[in-house]
Amino acid sequence: MLSYAQMAARPEAYVGKVVMVAGTIVEAVNTPEGTRLVLLQYPTNSRGRPQTDEPSGGRFLVLTPEYLETAMYRPGRAMNRGSVCSAMIPRVGGVGISR
Repeated sequence: MLSYAQMAARPEAYVGKVVMVAGTIVEAVNTPEGTRLVLLQYPTNSRGRPQTDEPSGGRFLVLTPEYLETAMYRPGRAMNRGSVCSAMIPRVGGVGISR
């Protein structure tokens, strides 16, 4: 299984590949292009849920063309996201995933 540290070290190597990331929402913003989520990464348990009692690997950015209701996708909510990466976006302190 790919670790967040491996993906963060060489993000360009994962463009076009399916990745699964998990964490808790730090920020959710709707934009004209869709929704931007900033998540604090955590390792996953056997069911793919973030283990928030473990150390975080850092923040990552998820961009989706879908409108997500920010009242439901609120800060602190745990979530995971599997997607084919279409781009890796440089970001200070983390990696970005766009789909």
